[in-house]
Amino acid sequence: MKFTIALSFALSGLFVEGFLPTRPSVPIHPASVPNVKTHLFSHTPFNSNDNSPRQELSEKAMTYCSEGKYDKAEPLFLECIKQSKETFGDDHIETLTFMHNLANTKYAQGSLDEAENLLSKSLHRCMKSFGVDHRYNLKMMEDLAYVYFSQGRFEEAEPLFDECVRRNKIHNGPDHPATLEHMFTLALSKYRQDNYDEAEELLRIVIDEQKRVLGRDNPDTLETIISLADLHFAKGEYEESEQLLVEYVEQSRVVHGEEHDDTLYGEDFLAEVRTRLYQQGSEKKSHNIVITPLSHIGQDVINDIDDDDVDVDDDFDMETFENIEELARLYSVEGKYYNAIPLFTKVLAKNKASLGEDHPDTLESMVELALCYAATSNWEIAEEMFLECKEKHVLVFGEAYPDTKIIDDYITMVRDSKRE
Repeated sequence: MKFTIALSFALSGLFVEGFLPTRPSVPIHPASVPNVKTHLFSHTPFNSNDNSPRQELSEKAMTYCSEGKYDKAEPLFLECIKQSKETFGDDHIETLTFMHNLANTKYAQGSLDEAENLLSKSLHRCMKSFGVDHRYNLKMMEDLAYVYFSQGRFEEAEPLFDECVRRNKIHNGPDHPATLEHMFTLALSKYRQDNYDEAEELLRIVIDEQKRVLGRDNPDTLETIISLADLHFAKGEYEESEQLLVEYVEQSRVVHGEEHDDTLYGEDFLAEVRTRLYQQGSEKKSHNIVITPLSHIGQDVINDIDDDDVDVDDDFDMETFENIEELARLYSVEGKYYNAIPLFTKVLAKNKASLGEDHPDTLESMVELALCYAATSNWEIAEEMFLECKEKHVLVFGEAYPDTKIIDDYITMVRDSKRE
């Protein structure tokens, strides 16, 4: 059912000289940021004019990587390392580069321990041979930090990200996208260690600079905004989280579209935050995300609406029905519950007539309508609907079904609110 919030966390990426590192996603409580993407850039080895077999092998390996065929790229990088060692030695920059590429190929295949071992060796040799401040040290250090982060070793990742921030500020400037990228990952490392205050301070700096340098609607800016929203969520600061999520959803609709996974995720997260606000007894505020308004609908409509008022024999096609349902959900996400109630009422009546009272879609519509009544402090109506829905859930799915337990939580929330 759509009102069930899935808990998950995804992290993937490649970190190689020539591969753009993927930002680790914040372990957001209600759901994970969907579709964490790995980006590949073309890569030219250091000796770009070298027509040796290593050059050809390396380019072929990189092509395989760009196609996601890491198992085919791995033996080619191994051969490049072997030939480079024979020609230049273990500590030559080309040898270390091929080791770096192999490490990130291992990472892409999920072999984090092997990736860590290769990166540690490469970084140690590069620092020994070329000095601490060599530019390739920074890339290897960054990638090793990402590996630590992926392994959950946040205490080890933090000082590496911190050093990456320091060096990027020196070489690129404090507002360079690469500097902001490392500040973001440093903040996540602190966040995962429950160091909320320092993480929040860093994320706010990053957001301000990203808005100025990249723009409010840049995907990286949006990711940082939702990360800060999650941090506030983790601290129980739901009003602050809500404010950020409203901004995120509004911008995501513009950037990605209303049906994009990121937008839908943001809406689900916002709905979860508002549920927590209701549980706290917080008063909801109206937000100015403008869609076609039904400003004349108010409390008087709630008193007049009844299933009998809805003509379930209306000949509206499936597309029209889905549009009504989606508009109702959109109003609900935006906190416009008086607008959502008559639409959800129509959806529920139609589902009862066409699918039956015990159909999962009917039960879902009932829950969504009950939540709107609860949001408008119509506790008696909400409780009655939740109780009916629970009874049907027990019959259809059983007492132990996860959604049945969620409805139990809603009933408790409503009863607690009534007592207050």
